[in-house]
Amino acid sequence: MEIEKVIKVHKTVERFWLLMFIIAVCITGWWWYNEGLEEHKFAPLLPFIALAWFLVRRFMRKRLEKQVANGEFGEQ
Repeated sequence: MEIEKVIKVHKTVERFWLLMFIIAVCITGWWWYNEGLEEHKFAPLLPFIALAWFLVRRFMRKRLEKQVANGEFGEQ
């Protein structure tokens, strides 16, 4: 697979996890607003998990782009 395609996949997955984070925040807020904190004590974990995956994917993409810029992959 060409490196440009790999970077494009990384960006797509990064956007996916950002979208999942936004959706998780909205759902968690809606649950808390309608049903209260007692019913969904662990709901805040969902946005944090999605945010963690977003940050991991972002870090991996940035590292890959830096390696490509430094020529560590050679010509592909």
